[in-house]
Amino acid sequence: MRLYGLIGKNLGHSWSANYFKRKFKKENITDAKFRMFELEDLSELMPLIQSKPELCGFTVTAPFKQAIIPYLHSISETAQEVGAVNVVKVKRTPSGKIRLHGGNSDYAGFEELIVQHYFELDRPAIVLGNGGAAKAVCYVLMYCGIDYTIVSRTKTANTISYEELTDDMLRQAALIVNATPLGSSPYINECPDINYDCLSERHTLIDLNYNPRITLFMQKGREKGAYAVNGYEMLVKQAEGAWEFWTSKKKTYII
Repeated sequence: MRLYGLIGKNLGHSWSANYFKRKFKKENITDAKFRMFELEDLSELMPLIQSKPELCGFTVTAPFKQAIIPYLHSISETAQEVGAVNVVKVKRTPSGKIRLHGGNSDYAGFEELIVQHYFELDRPAIVLGNGGAAKAVCYVLMYCGIDYTIVSRTKTANTISYEELTDDMLRQAALIVNATPLGSSPYINECPDINYDCLSERHTLIDLNYNPRITLFMQKGREKGAYAVNGYEMLVKQAEGAWEFWTSKKKTYII
């Protein structure tokens, strides 16, 4: 029996296991199963893999999408360009050595959201958050030719702080992406600290969180007339991208 899984922290909100359970049933895949593996630290990763000889691959969620890179033996060109990994294939040599190959399917998931829900390429975007998911978002925006500003709790060379995010910047932006965990468990009653009074029907809000389906970020945006969607479609696309990465089999989306 082939085993696949998800590693990260606070996985109670994730629908990945349910998605793959439905996929396996619908496609009559009887030799595979999917499990959640909560890790406090990546030092637990290799012991986990060694204890699960049937483990063939896993997806990666916060806060490990960037931190996992030094643990990998190889990485895809796209993941290198993005600067984050959300899917890993486990290979075992005849001598028993373990080799980990990392990739990124998050970017394809966000690209689908852009294609489906956003069309104003001539107005800038704001990305809230600076983690691994945000890196995939910025990768797609760059290749779509959309100017963007990254907002983080701490100012860096490539980001501004929330205190530096002005009302004019919010009004001028056409797209605002929540790439933080705020809005999902255990933070379901929280949202990014921006001035929602600056939003209008000219704004599109994309929340990469999908559980609950309507986050506080989305709710506050819709109250001002903004168009707001969650990240479930991204989950579907990245999950199928992960399956293809693990098995080299064609994607079949289970909606």
